[in-house]
Amino acid sequence: MTRAPPAPRSGRYRLAIFSRVLAAVVGGYALSALISTALTLLLVSAIGVSRANSVLIASMLSFAIYAGVAVWVFAIKRLAAVWAMQATIGCGCLVVVYLLNGFQPA
Repeated sequence: MTRAPPAPRSGRYRLAIFSRVLAAVVGGYALSALISTALTLLLVSAIGVSRANSVLIASMLSFAIYAGVAVWVFAIKRLAAVWAMQATIGCGCLVVVYLLNGFQPA
């Protein structure tokens, strides 16, 4: 069963748009930072890239990740799926960072 989209001027519609913008801006920033950190640690430990080069590679890729997340947030139909996927990917990256950092807080 599909719902009819909310009216463009309703408060529910505006809240949904605000939530997507918040997910794109804040969630995208947090997600790109977590992915960048996890990628840096993966490059250093798994491949053996120097720390400076791995930070540079991950930082450059984080710009593309941030832009991709911002587009993805508005492409997904269900808002709950957007927040759930961001939380899942973020938690996965936190686990990778925690494991690769020698079980020490970052």
